[in-house]
Amino acid sequence: MRPLVRQSFRPNTAGIVFCAVYLVVLVLSVVFTAAIPQPASQWCYAFVAPILYIVAVVSGGLMDGTDVVEALGVKRAPRAWQAGLTVALAVACVVAFLPIATGVQRLFDLMGYHATPSYADYSSSWGNMILGLVGLALLPALGEEVLCRGMMFGALKQKGTVYGMMISALLFALWHGSPVQLVHQFLIGVVMAVLVHFTRTVWTSVIFHFCNNALVIVYEFVYKEARWTYTIEWWVYLIMFAVGLPLVLALLYVFIRGTVRRAERGVLTLAKAPETAKERVRHALDVHGEYVPYIRGNVQETIAVYAAFGLVMILWFINTISGWVAS
Repeated sequence: MRPLVRQSFRPNTAGIVFCAVYLVVLVLSVVFTAAIPQPASQWCYAFVAPILYIVAVVSGGLMDGTDVVEALGVKRAPRAWQAGLTVALAVACVVAFLPIATGVQRLFDLMGYHATPSYADYSSSWGNMILGLVGLALLPALGEEVLCRGMMFGALKQKGTVYGMMISALLFALWHGSPVQLVHQFLIGVVMAVLVHFTRTVWTSVIFHFCNNALVIVYEFVYKEARWTYTIEWWVYLIMFAVGLPLVLALLYVFIRGTVRRAERGVLTLAKAPETAKERVRHALDVHGEYVPYIRGNVQETIAVYAAFGLVMILWFINTISGWVAS
């Protein structure tokens, strides 16, 4: 085996691993559905798929000569204040983005699309709720973040930090397969990429992802247990968005500024010691590719990424069209 010398995934390696694991989990979901009755098949898929993501990323990185531990930043634990802000940011994003997700849902309802993602029942009992926190919150947070932020964003930001944030977030959104979730998943994908970029560790996005999923699971469980029947009015959503979005931006600003100001040399790449907060953020975002070797217009270096993008886009359209037909 070649020595581990590369500290970030190559874009083509990331694209190949992403395509491979995507196809494998598709086959796995079909096999589980055919061989195991529901809801056992849904729980099996929920627990097995995230583990496969991690195995695929680690295996692909090792075969390509990548120091996977360094590329994912698993040895760089976030500071306590960063972890706290990440939890607060996850809550704020639920408040800010829930109105958007609800609006998209209603738009698709008007267009005749009524299909919803199928998950294991995590709200019918305490036991199922605990299983949901593990199989639908913790494991996906680990597996999906290693795959989408640790590997894909880590590879794609070699072509530009903003480019990496946008494309990895879009792949993450399309990965979920539902048009109803597209906008919401894209937005939180961007937020999580920002967290990973400034801390250089996937742990921040894992914390965010777990809190985001866990909030939904606990809320729906409490909703059923308490037998609530209320409906959220449109003006409540408007207030949530008006309050939540500025809060998200404010928390991001505090997180970024605090991280950059406390960064030691070599933890975040700064071209020079900037004098203003705006310059600190600009250099930390690394818009000129100072963070890693910059790929300038070399299509061959990223062709597998575009293949992965094409694959998930095609299957996303197939899922959307089949949902309309079923509706």
